[in-house]
Amino acid sequence: MTNICKKCGADNEVGATECTQCGAKLRAMPPMPGVADAAALGSMANPSAPSAPGAPKPPAPKKPE
Repeated sequence: MTNICKKCGADNEVGATECTQCGAKLRAMPPMPGVADAAALGSMANPSAPSAPGAPKPPAPKKPE
């Protein structure tokens, strides 16, 4: 995925802070799903893993009516 410059439309590498064509400041892009470090995701990387102490419990699944 690339980072498109809002000023000139040039494709820039993800993580670039300035456009390679016009030098405009680029917005920071959020990390892509599946690329994040598993350790940073904690229990999201392994849903069966126990939650951190004090973390809110996820809502119970809704039962079909």
